[in-house]
Amino acid sequence: MDERIYQGQQKIWSEMGRLMYYLAVFSLLIKGLALHMGLGQCVTEYLIVIGVPVYHLIRSWQLKISFLPAKGKARKRVWLIRFLEVVLIGGYCIFSNDLDMETGIVFIIVFVTIFSVTRMLTVYLEEKRARRLEREFDEED
Repeated sequence: MDERIYQGQQKIWSEMGRLMYYLAVFSLLIKGLALHMGLGQCVTEYLIVIGVPVYHLIRSWQLKISFLPAKGKARKRVWLIRFLEVVLIGGYCIFSNDLDMETGIVFIIVFVTIFSVTRMLTVYLEEKRARRLEREFDEED
């Protein structure tokens, strides 16, 4: 098989996987926030949302590939998107008839705290691992 065809197929599969992941996240949000379904009714989406990043981490470690966060404008865009997601979800929680403002604010604070701590820990570990891999590959040359 030609290398260009193989790379094209891999790109398509990668895009499909990413699309399925985003659809699962969207479905989980709609089922949880708008339709008020419990976790038992969203098990498939929940497993996909948790399982894909775990699989990605394990495979990147096995293949000795480091995925550090983007720098510059791309990094700012990522943080802006995340901020907007938190604002939208938090806004829904605050202004929903089912929840009071205190619950919505607590949700936002807990979510942002857990997300930030997890993100900082992941970035720290990836940077440390990237330096180790770079030294390892430099020694091989």
